[in-house]
Amino acid sequence: PYAAQISRFCVFWFVTQIIILPFALTLFLTKLSFTYFSGISLSGFAHNAFLAIIVLAFCMSIYGAYYESITVRTVRYDIKLNNLDSQAEGFRVAQLSDLHIGPYFSLEDLQSVMQKTADEKPNVLVITGDLIDDVAQLQVMTEIINNFADKFPHGIYYCWGNHEYFRNYAAISQALDRSKIKVLKNQHELLLDTPLPLYVLGIDYSFNRIGGAKQEYDGMLEKALADVQNPSTKILLAHHSIAIDNAFAYNIDLTLTGHTHGLQVNVLEKLLPNAFKYMRGMYNQGGMYGYVSTGVSGWFPFRFCCPPEIAIFTLKKF
Repeated sequence: PYAAQISRFCVFWFVTQIIILPFALTLFLTKLSFTYFSGISLSGFAHNAFLAIIVLAFCMSIYGAYYESITVRTVRYDIKLNNLDSQAEGFRVAQLSDLHIGPYFSLEDLQSVMQKTADEKPNVLVITGDLIDDVAQLQVMTEIINNFADKFPHGIYYCWGNHEYFRNYAAISQALDRSKIKVLKNQHELLLDTPLPLYVLGIDYSFNRIGGAKQEYDGMLEKALADVQNPSTKILLAHHSIAIDNAFAYNIDLTLTGHTHGLQVNVLEKLLPNAFKYMRGMYNQGGMYGYVSTGVSGWFPFRFCCPPEIAIFTLKKF
């Protein structure tokens, strides 16, 4: 925890410099140009403006490092579907993604987030990858989640993220197998056995980034959809938001993803190129929904205008 706080302070200090530099440079060039062309000195104004820039930078950095990055909000969405069975009306799905349990998200934080999620009284909890970075905390992590299992009457489901492969896939897999979390790796599970059944599907993570990800995700989806009754309502869990395109092609009603963290900083979004096609929030295509969570935590302890979140989805008949 001490190393985490030291690194958080380093990030705060670094971001402060990043904010000060362009403003200070602009101020200096403006002062220089104005004095050159008018002969009037702006030293007093420039001094006060520079102090204001420093204060602004410190406030923004403190807010991003020590408040927004650790303040998890709850967002709620109504998902209106044409092919929803009347018995599934009002079914609530809670999504957690990218908790990255470790230096910047403690077991105490997990306890708090699980309680906040349970307080929403969802029918099912889904976790869309990157659950833990510090595998030394695996046992206690699973105990905490297990203690909340009865708060989610239709279960807890999970799909793999990339960090599980980076950290220790085998150890994480064994811990989850012993827990009350159901891992869906190119598989499906029946949530409601109704005339129009409700399924949850989960696919693995693809590291393919050179044009082959679409084909790989298609193959995973075909395995997950095997023996799924049609017509039905389908909820897909995938870590990377790139899989939303595949889900739309396979007529998946609701796809829940993460991975991007919403980039953690949401400034000048319209001016800067997006790193991901599906960055954050809700996307809709032909009555199908794809959602990208900003995540609960992250591996970089700073956020600005992109708070961490618990997402709640209520299924409603269109």
